[in-house]
Amino acid sequence: MINRTSERCTPAYLFIIANTQRAFFNDSANCGIILLCFRKAVEDGENLTLAYRGLGICLMNRNDYEGAEEAFIKALHASGSTPSDVDYDINYYLGVCYHKLSKYEEAKERYDAILVLKPKEVDAYIQRATEYLYMQDIDSACADFDRALSLDKKNYSLYVDIYSLLKEAGY
Repeated sequence: MINRTSERCTPAYLFIIANTQRAFFNDSANCGIILLCFRKAVEDGENLTLAYRGLGICLMNRNDYEGAEEAFIKALHASGSTPSDVDYDINYYLGVCYHKLSKYEEAKERYDAILVLKPKEVDAYIQRATEYLYMQDIDSACADFDRALSLDKKNYSLYVDIYSLLKEAGY
C-alpha cells in the first residue's frame, strides 16, 4: 500500500506510477491515493502529459469513461507536437474510452491517427476493425483484419482473436 504522505506525490513518483503495469491501478486502495497524486500534479503543472494519462487510467479502472476521455484528451493537448510512444499509448486508451461510450466513429479515428504514423501497427488494425464491426461495416472490418494478418502471418492467436470478434458481432 502506498504511504499517504504528500511527498509521495512528487514528479519522480508520478513518473514511476505512470509507467507501471495497469494492474497496479486496479488496487482500489492504491487508486484513491494515485488519483489524489495525479490531481495534485495537474494542479502543480507537473508533466501534464503523464499526469493526465495516469489520471485517465485510474478513471478508466473506476469505469468513469467520460472522465477518462477528458483526461486523455488533455494529456494529448499537453504533449509536444511530435508524437511519442506515450502519445500512441494515450490514443489507444482514448480509443477504448470511446468504444466503452459507444462512440465508435471517434474510436476509429484514434486508430486512424495511429495508422497514419505507424502503418504496420497490427493492434491498431484489429482495434479499428472492431469499431467497424460495431458500425456494421463488415467490409472495412474484414479489410483491416486481412491487413493485420498480412503483417503478422505466424501469430496464430490473432486468428483466434479475429474469429472471436466476428462471432461476438454475429458473423
